[in-house]
Amino acid sequence: MAKARRHEIQILDKTTGQVLDFLFVPRKGLGGRWMRLFQDGIEEALKAAPHLQGQSLRVLWHLVAKVGWRNVLPTPAESAHAIGIDSSNAYKAYGQLLESGFVWKHDGVYYLSPRVGWKGNEAQLEEARATVFAGLFRPLTVATRSALEGKRLRAHGL
Repeated sequence: MAKARRHEIQILDKTTGQVLDFLFVPRKGLGGRWMRLFQDGIEEALKAAPHLQGQSLRVLWHLVAKVGWRNVLPTPAESAHAIGIDSSNAYKAYGQLLESGFVWKHDGVYYLSPRVGWKGNEAQLEEARATVFAGLFRPLTVATRSALEGKRLRAHGL
C-alpha cells in the first residue's frame, strides 16, 4: 500500500526553539466524500425542533452521511434498510425532520435543507435556491417555530 503524502509542520517554543509537537497535513485534499455544513442553519433548525431525539437524530446523521449531489437524499425505506430500523420509524423520523426544516420534499424527492448543508458548488446552490427550493426557502422565524411547535403538539393530541 502506498504511503500517503503529507506535509509536516513543527510547533516550536518561541523562547527556546524546542520542538513541542508536529502537525501532519495532507498535501492533496483529505480524500473520501465530503460536503459543506452551515452551522447557523443547523442551530436554527435545532432551536425550531427541540423535540428531535433518538431515532430522528440517528436518521439525520445517516442522511448527512448519505446525501447525494445537490442534496438529494435516500427514501425513508432505503434509510430504514441501511441503518436497520423499522420502516415506520424511518417515516416518522423523516416527518419530524421535515417539520423541523432539516429535510425538504419537492416533487416526491427528499432533500437535505440547503440551510443545513450543501453538496455541490456555489453556482449550483444559487440555481437550486432559485428553482427547486424557491418556494421552500423561508426564514425560520419565531412565528415559524411557533407554528411548528403547535403542529407538533396537535400531532401528539395536546
